[in-house]
Amino acid sequence: MQIRDRQPKGLSRMTVATRISSQLSEKEWQQVVTETATWYGWTYYHSRPAIMKSGKWATALEGLAGFPDLVLVHETRGCVFAELKSEKGRLSHKQQRWIDLLRLAGQEVYVWKPSDFGEVKLRLKNRTLTQH
Repeated sequence: MQIRDRQPKGLSRMTVATRISSQLSEKEWQQVVTETATWYGWTYYHSRPAIMKSGKWATALEGLAGFPDLVLVHETRGCVFAELKSEKGRLSHKQQRWIDLLRLAGQEVYVWKPSDFGEVKLRLKNRTLTQH
């Protein structure tokens, strides 16, 4: 995958044809999106899970679960909420509730899968897309 003739660091040896596909895990896809966003000058926030004393992984949160994976902010291109899914991933009811609430509040929210990479690049390069 090329961005202005450079490739993001983490997946630098992989090409669009071989990796921006159903093979990407959600974690790998998130890396592609965050590196692309950083390349285009965005700042992002993501809550990372941590291992608990019990040995289980959990994301610390207060409030309704299901908040989007990323909040991306750019000084001239706005604020975007993005829920990232692998190609076969599905939204939970709680994730859909957050998306609906954010959209009702007038926020720009996307559910992006690896097959949406062209749309992701377009949005991150420009002020807005016509649909979200």
